[in-house]
Amino acid sequence: MSSYVLGRLAALPLSPGVEVIAGLLLATLFILMRRFGADAQVRTHQLGSRESTASRLAALGALLALCGWLFGTMSQIFLVEPPSVVWWKFASPIAGAFLGLVPMVVVIARTPPLVEVPVLPMTPRSWSSFTDPRAVRRIVIVLIGLIVVSIVAGIASRPDDTGLYSLLPFEGGSATFYGWAFGLPVMIAAVLLTGLCFVGLVVDARRPFCRPAAVAAETAERRTTSAALLRPTLGALMLSLGGALSLVGDAGMARGGYGIPGVGTFTWSPGYASLAPAILWTGWLMEVVAIAVLVFVLLPARRSSTLAADDCAAETTAGAPS
Repeated sequence: MSSYVLGRLAALPLSPGVEVIAGLLLATLFILMRRFGADAQVRTHQLGSRESTASRLAALGALLALCGWLFGTMSQIFLVEPPSVVWWKFASPIAGAFLGLVPMVVVIARTPPLVEVPVLPMTPRSWSSFTDPRAVRRIVIVLIGLIVVSIVAGIASRPDDTGLYSLLPFEGGSATFYGWAFGLPVMIAAVLLTGLCFVGLVVDARRPFCRPAAVAAETAERRTTSAALLRPTLGALMLSLGGALSLVGDAGMARGGYGIPGVGTFTWSPGYASLAPAILWTGWLMEVVAIAVLVFVLLPARRSSTLAADDCAAETTAGAPS
């Protein structure tokens, strides 16, 4: 069997199609685990109207993040020929999530609550009042990892013939690398997305409650809204970080050299070649998990909820003079 065929077979598990299939399988497994969990009975109730809107808009953000990822991947395969650089490849999923979550933040900001009886907060409400701390920690870890990888790889990169920092030089050759050409758009997009998510959390947390009796239900509703903001953000950031690690790992497995007649062939590789396979597969696994997270957001969510907003609207209408 030729080395070309072996190389193609080795690269097959890393193809986008296999990543999508693996992500779908992982999302299905996660959904089944939740469905048959101890609290499955609670999640059989329908969402409230505001929660349902948040879930639909979160699904839009997840869908656009996946479309951005596919667009960046397909651009490199079909639209751009080497040595041109698809500088938007790793920023595309983050940009897609940003465009999808903008309507959610707008809806949160422009939907005034129907306050019947003012509720004095016992403690000051902030952006973290209704968030899951574990979800926030995951986003912070992924964001820091993305920024660190972008900066370190950017420092190590060198410009190509067009002046874009997208090469990793080593003795005997060079390889396409996650340099500043890729990293700068990613960092800009990541800051914009996390900033948008933060604004949405702040605005939603500061909204007054409808009435004292609805505080518990509205708290659950706002937790659902915060999850609708955080999950697409996490999935998009993980897609970008996974892709960046995959490219860093792939570049580390590059080989270059020259032959001397009568002496032999001399080959070299980047200094981190021994770690490159682990980096490559870590990036692949992160992309699979990110696809699973986004697919989970896309599916119709059915969670425990009391229709707090609907109750407020209905009671206000009923109590209004005719």
